[in-house]
Parts: sequence; structure tokens; C-alpha cells
Amino acid sequence: MKKYDYSFLKTMKVPTSFLNMTNAIYSLKTIADEKKKEYPDIFTNLQKIAIIQSVKGSNAIEGIVTTDKRIEEIVNQNSNPLNHNEQEILGYKDALNIVHTNYETISFNVDSIKNLHRIMLEHTELAYRGEFKKEDNVIRERYADGRTNIRFMPVKAVDTDASMEELTYAYMEARDDSNINQLLLIPCVILDFLCIHPFQDGNGRMSRLLSLLLMYKNGFDISKYVSFEEQINLSKGNYYEALRQSSVGWHENNNDYIPFIENFLFTLYLCYKELDKRFLTIKSGKVSKTKRVEIGIKEDMKNFLPDNLTYVNKTLRKDLLEDKNVKIILTTSGMGSYGPAQTYIPKYLGREDALIQFTGYTADGSNGEVMVKIPEFWWKRERIPDEFGNIYEYIYIADYARAGYTKSEEFFVGAYLLSTTNEDGTIVAHSRSGVAPRYNTTKANFRNYAKNTGDGFCLLDYHYFLLEMLYLVEYAHYNSQNMLGNGITQYSSAKALLAENNTNRIIVSSVGTGLYIGKTVGIGTSAGNFSIAQDREITAIADYNDGTISGKAITFNGEPVNIVVDNLIFGSAQKTGDNDSLGNASGCLSNNSYHSVNYRGIEDIFGNLWQHIDGLNIKDYIAYICKDPSEYANDKFDAPYEQIGYTNAQTSDSYIKKLGLDEKHPEVALPIECAGSSSTGACDNYWCAEGNRIALVGGHFGSTGTGGGFFAWHCVNTSTYSAWYFGARLLKYQ
Repeated sequence: MKKYDYSFLKTMKVPTSFLNMTNAIYSLKTIADEKKKEYPDIFTNLQKIAIIQSVKGSNAIEGIVTTDKRIEEIVNQNSNPLNHNEQEILGYKDALNIVHTNYETISFNVDSIKNLHRIMLEHTELAYRGEFKKEDNVIRERYADGRTNIRFMPVKAVDTDASMEELTYAYMEARDDSNINQLLLIPCVILDFLCIHPFQDGNGRMSRLLSLLLMYKNGFDISKYVSFEEQINLSKGNYYEALRQSSVGWHENNNDYIPFIENFLFTLYLCYKELDKRFLTIKSGKVSKTKRVEIGIKEDMKNFLPDNLTYVNKTLRKDLLEDKNVKIILTTSGMGSYGPAQTYIPKYLGREDALIQFTGYTADGSNGEVMVKIPEFWWKRERIPDEFGNIYEYIYIADYARAGYTKSEEFFVGAYLLSTTNEDGTIVAHSRSGVAPRYNTTKANFRNYAKNTGDGFCLLDYHYFLLEMLYLVEYAHYNSQNMLGNGITQYSSAKALLAENNTNRIIVSSVGTGLYIGKTVGIGTSAGNFSIAQDREITAIADYNDGTISGKAITFNGEPVNIVVDNLIFGSAQKTGDNDSLGNASGCLSNNSYHSVNYRGIEDIFGNLWQHIDGLNIKDYIAYICKDPSEYANDKFDAPYEQIGYTNAQTSDSYIKKLGLDEKHPEVALPIECAGSSSTGACDNYWCAEGNRIALVGGHFGSTGTGGGFFAWHCVNTSTYSAWYFGARLLKYQ
């Protein structure tokens, strides 16, 4: 029998990450409260955006959708609903408004919860609105092939009233206990609500409304200005995984609340970070048009530019849009990488009144390799025990020399996965947009291709560990897929239904999410077999019906081919440039596991293809490191290679729990313990094998899923191995 008692929160050993996260949230809340007092008009605008996103996001999680235009009409113009989905959307808007405006008078008790449910379904004809379930319900998982599986059995209908009474009483008791952290209490209560699943329908949406209510009652009104529901929707895979983990053993009082608490805190933290971004965006649009900022143009360049050009900071984009006479020049000189031009150009090319020029950069590589500059910095990584023997890891980054810190010299990372050209019989590596990355070749070949690029070029090496540290200091969380996006970690395929010769199309029964216009594909007898076509791009998808066969016609570019029945079209390594419009920004444009992710302008920092790490060899789970590119070699375990002072984990295909720390090479962080999960530990997967092995990072399009990410490692294969999901990236030393 489930017991509702939150007193365990007083004595629970709280992970340091939770304390850091709650401290960060309280700090951000204080800053937000001050901004709200100083800029009330900006927060009014933010509120208008947030309510639309909340109504859309919370319903979308449950598959209740309509067009963005209709949601805006329903929310802002009180438009009458046109169908059942819109009835539910309108009801959620009404319930959300009640929470936003009347939270102080709404008690967390059974009657209030039922009333909120009634309001949420008021516009539907559902008879059970505002009433607890009369029949038992189940929580099912639905797979892509239509199969379903019972994931959880909630409280029986006959026990629901009593369970909800106990839940609300337990919350009120814990709420009044000053020794209980309310930010830890709220997700525990919401988890229990979801496991009770008291209503016949609408439990997910109700859980989010109740989350907002309890946050309001504890002084957190962030959801009024940034949609809490939308943040959940953006990473709902992680949300459901945390819910699954925390509900195991729930009926027996053996469940672990930690995963769900962590997901809640992280979502709340993301809301405050998003508030910062939106605040700055709106505020920057209010800058006077006479207030210009010169930035990013080297003084020696200005001497060669026309006098009538205006130099602007990228934060003044809205200002520029409002100024009909603006003349713009774009350059990456002095900015450190390639991004600003890619951000500006799509916005301003259509402007008849804007003269746009830029120098020093072309995405296609015609003006040199496209690299992201990492300026010099100083770093330190250490682990320190507290008075109780708990060991905590600290990573420090500085832009000046400090005692005990190690200097990282300036270096350049390929903005894109490595591609190649054949120049008079010599294969040369490149980093450029709009081309298929190179795969299906060995590490030694990749190394040679990089050398052929020019002096100072090599493959990505131990500098990857430095990028990991920069990411961790910036985001303070190992779950890079949650922070940046899933990356390309899945693919779709489909079989031909019709034989056709000399054609640029393939007729299939249906098209999965991973087969979309612009997707890079191969065609063959099986996935990874390119006997018919390789590195083609889908140019159109249309319905097909010839009276005998019906399905979808997928059109692709390139030379015509011959298709036979059961040939397979499949997603392969996506061509580079998927995120060009992001510029230097981190994140992604579409977070559905079929599109690229960026970190600081580095596209596909994880996902799409596993990336070779050069200068790192592994022998029987022990790593050997070399930091001199001229000495990089396969299967070398003596000088100048140096042994890392710990042994890698020996459990393959498992989530990483802990990374190693070597005193001599502290930046080298390889897996030493497994049995973590997609939301705990390093949050990424690890594959390994005994013997001489190579190391690759990040995951790939094949089926890495939540196992991919910044900290995913593949240490299974020998140095002679090649695969259609193994790639590489250029690096250049200054």
C-alpha cells in the first residue's frame, strides 16, 4: 500500500548537483524579480508569448494539436473552438488563466483539483469532467510500429478518492515544515499525482497545471513569463524517461524520486535561462537608433571599407529591422568564428533597402576551411572530498593565467564534419557546408586526408576533452542532449513497392519522420548498402496511387537509377550545413533526433557520425595519450604516448556513471564506471572491448538515441575498421 509521506526529504542525502541547481534557480529568480520591477512593459510582452506557448506545449505533449494561427486566435481573440481538439485547447487556456490569476485563493485539496479539471474540460462533452475515475486505467507506451505496452498500473479507481485525500494532506504537512525544501517537494507531489492518475483523462495536463500552482504558492511565477510546459515539450523524451525511472517500485514505496526531481529542477532552471534570453532580445529592440556599437571589425580592415557603412553589434537585430535606411557590412574578422554572417544574411538579403556585404568567410569553403576559433584559456580540473568523505569534482576556466591552472593555446575546430575532395589524385580533407561528410574509411586514411589539407591541420584529438570542459562550465550539466538537443541519433528507412528503371524516385508504403525533404539518403539492398545510390538528397515527397499500389513517391537528386522491389532507401550521414542559420549559437533548429545540434558554432558536435579522436589509443581498457600530431599513429603504446593512470570501464553498451581523472593528464575524462542512465551520471552510453582499440565520440544517426551525446564513447573496434557511421573532424593548431 502506497504511503504518502514526504518527511524523507528532511534527511535525504541531496546530490550536490541539486544544491547547485536550486542555488542557481534562486539566484536567477532574484535577478528576474528585480528586472520585473524595472521593466514591467517587457514582462507584459513576455507574458503574452508564454501563455500561447503553454497552451500549445501542454496540449501537444498529449497529441492535442491545431495550427499556430488557431491557437493564437483561441488565446488572444476568444475564438470559438472548431473541433474536439480545440475544445480541449480552449479549456486548458481557461484553467491556465485561473491558475495565473487566482493561485493565492486556490487550495491544494481534492475539491480544488476536481474544479480545475472541470474547467479544463468545460468546453467538451465529456461526462467525467471534474470527477475522479470510475474505472481502472492504465498507462501505455505506444511504439512506432503500432504495438503498445503497459508501462504502469495506476491506483485502482476504488482507492482513488482516499489516495488523493492522503496526497493532499501529506503535501500540506510537508509544506508547513521549514526543514523541507519546497523545490524538492513539488516534483515528489506531482510524481505521486501522476502515479495515482486520478482522472479518466487529462492527468498529464492537470499535473502541469498543479506544478504551476505549487510553484506560484512558493513564490516562483516564472511560468507566467516563460512557458514551463513548452520546456517540457521540447525535451519530453527526457521527461518521460525520468517519470518512468521514478515510478518503478512506487506501489511498494521503493521508488526513487531523484530522476523526476532532477528533471523538474532542470526544466525550471531552463525557464529562467530562457527568460534571460528573451528579456535581452526584447530589451535590445528598444535601443535608440542613434546608439550604434562598433564591434568585430579589425581596425586595419576599416581602412579598406566604404565610409558610408554602419557597423553593428548582433544584439541590435531588431533595431536594424526598424531602420529602413541601414547599410550593413558583415564580417567575421576578429569575431572568432564563422557564425555572424550566417545569422544575418537570411534576415537581410530580402531587404531592397539594405546593402549587404561581408568579407573573410564563405560557408562552402571556397574562401578557406570553415573553422571555429577557440581562443587561449586556462583551466583546472580536480576532485575534492568534503568533511564526510564525499568527493566532488570542480572544473575552472579562466581567460588569464592563474596559479595551478594549465594553459590551452588557441586552436581551431572544424565547424563541420570532415568531408573530402580528390585533387589530382590526392584526397584532401575539408570543413565546409553543403556536402556529404566522409565515412567508410579507416582512421589512418582520415589522418592522411587531414595532413593533405595543409600545415597545422590534423584530426580532432585531446582538444575534444577541453571542449567538454568548456561545455560543462557553461551548462553545468552532463545531459548535453537535454541542454543542446538530441542531435542526429536516429534514422528512418522504407522498402520499394514498385520496380522502375532509369528513375529518380522510389515508391514506398509510408515515410518515417527521418525521411524528409533535404535528407541525405542511400539506396541499396539493406541499410548501409549503397549499391544503387549514395549521398543523394530527397527533393520531394508526394502521395502515389496507380490503382494497384498506393503509398508515397520519394524523389531524389543525382543520376537516374534502377529500382527493384524491396530495395531500401535509408537515412545516412546528413550533409553538412543543417544548422547554418544558427550561426555561432548553441542548440538546434529541430529537436526530433533527425537534425543536427550545435555547440558554439560546431555543427554535429555529437550525433550524425561517430568522430575519431586521434592521439588516443586503448589497449585492454587502458588509454594512452599523445599530444604531438606529428607522432600520431595507430596501435602505439610507447613514447611519446603516455599511459593514463586509470583503467577504463569494462562494461559495454551501458550508460556511463563516472569519468576518470588522471593527475598528469587531468583533462582526459574517459568512462571508468557504468550503470548510469540517460539522466544520471554522464547521461551518455559507452561501448568497449578488450584488445587494441580506437576511440570515437558522440554517437551517430544509426540508433544511438539517448545514448548519444557529448560524453558518449565508442571504444570497440580495431584501427583497421571502417563503417558507414564512422567519420572525423578537422583540427588546426595556431
